[in-house]
Amino acid sequence: MQTLAVAATGSDGIDDLALVEQARNRHGAAVRLIIKRHNRQLYRVARSVLNDDAEAEDVVQEAYGHAFTHPATPSDQRNHFETSR
Repeated sequence: MQTLAVAATGSDGIDDLALVEQARNRHGAAVRLIIKRHNRQLYRVARSVLNDDAEAEDVVQEAYGHAFTHPATPSDQRNHFETSR
């Protein structure tokens, strides 16, 4: 079975996988762009599950903290997929 990795590309032409690689190398601009692209969607999901604004904000912050302190490895990228925005 063949797996297809789909990377979102922003209006700036940089795809998410390239941003993740840059963030892994501690490029602050890449981290900020990842947050800018995905913050609204992550918050909406957290808010819909938790039904609490403050709790949703906390969960999103914790998720970013975990994501940037425990970045995915290149082997994880083959399991990457993007849901519709």
